[in-house]
Amino acid sequence: SSPRWLKLNRPSQVSQGGVGAMPAEGPEAAPQESEAFPLGSYVVLRAVDGRGSSRARPPAPAGLGIVLLHGWVQDLSAWLPTAERLRDAHQADVLLVDSYAHGASPELKGVRMHTVDALVMQVRRVVEHLKWSSRGIVLGAMSMGVSVALHYAHEFPLGIRGMLLVAPSSIMPERWTPLPHVDTSVSPVLLGADAGEDGAGEKSPALLQSVLEAGAPAHGSSARRASSSRRGASRSPSWSSRRLLSKLNFIKRTPSHGHSDATFAILSDFDWPVTVVLAKFDVVHTSQEEEWRAKAPQADIIVAPMTHWGLCTHANDLHVEEYPIWQQAHATEGAGGGEGQIALALRRRVGLLSVGEPSLAGVGSLEEGLAILRRSRL
Repeated sequence: SSPRWLKLNRPSQVSQGGVGAMPAEGPEAAPQESEAFPLGSYVVLRAVDGRGSSRARPPAPAGLGIVLLHGWVQDLSAWLPTAERLRDAHQADVLLVDSYAHGASPELKGVRMHTVDALVMQVRRVVEHLKWSSRGIVLGAMSMGVSVALHYAHEFPLGIRGMLLVAPSSIMPERWTPLPHVDTSVSPVLLGADAGEDGAGEKSPALLQSVLEAGAPAHGSSARRASSSRRGASRSPSWSSRRLLSKLNFIKRTPSHGHSDATFAILSDFDWPVTVVLAKFDVVHTSQEEEWRAKAPQADIIVAPMTHWGLCTHANDLHVEEYPIWQQAHATEGAGGGEGQIALALRRRVGLLSVGEPSLAGVGSLEEGLAILRRSRL
């Protein structure tokens, strides 16, 4: 049966510079698009349109959202059956995003702009456009999308309530399989350094901010509202030469995609509920089960007897809607949300707060507390 949509952002349905949108409730200001970093294509499944669940599980709390990110050379349809089941089983709004140069999302202006950092800002733009930045969300992702989710959580941790990571790329140097090193070696030779990288290939500290500023709506820009449907939306050729090079640029820094100790420290600092699903026979990225247990000691680790690509293409067969992470996220949401999380992180990292103090005593704001937490990791 056809899915029920809340919003569809289909650029191909409107005139140049426009965005197709079907608002959930009543009139809504038309989104403004940045020429450099557009919103791209996304779909939101609305909880109130769900068919109800036959499973004997309590619903997730009102206000909790789920964001699902696909892997390399996939699109949002890779998560669609799971998204519908999550909406129905847990009465949650579910957002799916087509990454730049994937699915119905356009390529960016420059091929070398296609980086994981750009995808982090794309997701953030969509979250802010939907006014989800003030609600708790669970990030679900597979393969390259896991790297996007981890960097997003590092940059914007206060809204996170949990993480589901399926077939993640490696978090430590690959020891046994040469495939990721072939990707890393070939892509830079073909494409050169990414936008925002210095000569040594390191990410510029100002890259994320520059991406965010480039992606901000320009004053005076206009967009046209139009109704649309996913079925009727035309797609860019999936393997045009420009689109292929754009996809190839994403994997120049595989398998680690720029992760550092700070990226993973955020998992243990905030103690979110985390579920990691690894492929036992992964010849692309070794599963590194013990490394994941060390980086996220609170995580539920599941090892599936599959290959990397098999796990990505059969993620809907995992029935992740039955995992306990959704109710764990419910409990996190009820335990003080962002303020409770930052307080806990500050206690663990710098000991600013006593164990029994639930508020941010001595810290003027959440932003100040987060700045202190980040400085402590330098």
